[in-house]
Amino acid sequence: QGWLSRSTLRNASFGRGRAHAPCVPLCPGVMSADEFENSLAVRDGLIEIHMQGRQLDNIGAERWCKWAREGVQAFVRANAVHQRSDGFLIAREVNFSGNVLGDRGVHVILRTLYGLKIGARILKLFRNNLGRAAASALMDWLVVTPIPSFELHLSHNYIPREGAVDILKAVAYNTAYPPERPGRGKVPLWLRLEQNIVASPDELISAAEGQMNKIRSFGSSTAKTSGPMLCYLKDPSGNPCRSDFCILSKPDGHCPLAQVTYLANQRNTRIPVPKEAQEWNQRREQREEAARWRMSTAPSASMTPTSRQTVMSRPVEVLRHEAKAAPVAGADGSCAASDAGPSRRPSEASDSVPPP
Repeated sequence: QGWLSRSTLRNASFGRGRAHAPCVPLCPGVMSADEFENSLAVRDGLIEIHMQGRQLDNIGAERWCKWAREGVQAFVRANAVHQRSDGFLIAREVNFSGNVLGDRGVHVILRTLYGLKIGARILKLFRNNLGRAAASALMDWLVVTPIPSFELHLSHNYIPREGAVDILKAVAYNTAYPPERPGRGKVPLWLRLEQNIVASPDELISAAEGQMNKIRSFGSSTAKTSGPMLCYLKDPSGNPCRSDFCILSKPDGHCPLAQVTYLANQRNTRIPVPKEAQEWNQRREQREEAARWRMSTAPSASMTPTSRQTVMSRPVEVLRHEAKAAPVAGADGSCAASDAGPSRRPSEASDSVPPP
């Protein structure tokens, strides 16, 4: 066997006298603390988390989160990362793309980020196994985190129509959107949801436009707007819009809340959905199920009065109005009476808006 290199001998497995391609590790996602620490970086005073392409599964996500609760804080202290007056850190980018994360894995990651008071300007979760439950967790994270995201990359997952609805609702509920991008002014959230399992995407955009407008119309005067809520990039060819520019955004004026890109490009519905993307319990009452995927059971005591009002009071005001006005349409088209009350959070009413 002297004709084989050491690296070949180290990485190849043998059978019947032939060398085969390296096998997938038996325990994907198992990483050391040193590897976790090497995933952190600082750029322009902002923290970055790079965990992409590491075969990280749900168990690996739990291990990373267990390490991060102390490891990230130690890294922040050692590198003098800037903290806002409310205690939150701005992450320039958080990247967990190209792994095998499921609903539970992303939920624990988002809860850990929220517990560490980290908001992500760019969040990349594409090419994983995310489904409805992960989208519900993202909805709550987008609402309760006071730092708005510039980009949210969710393509090549298994998010259904209801999940896309939850994410768009979060953007409408949170008055931090559209965010202010340095050197660019206000820009919409760059939202990539192609190659998921969103049914009737064109109809969803039309329905979401009206419902998001409705949500904003019940808010404070500063949140109201007269222009379109969404910029829909159905065909990228010839469209000047990009992640830091929207043709519908007007200087010192209206700006859409989100740019939804390439939504019409969805997966073949015959492709089986992995079990990691099927954690949402359809048999449970949907508001109770949504509560399972929250970031926390109550608003953080450390939230400022302004952020608390943004996260809680305004959405409750919207839901209370809707409860008086009409029954709520469920994701399956059925109607159920709404009982919105003072303790309700947007994620608990994930079937209320905006599916038609």
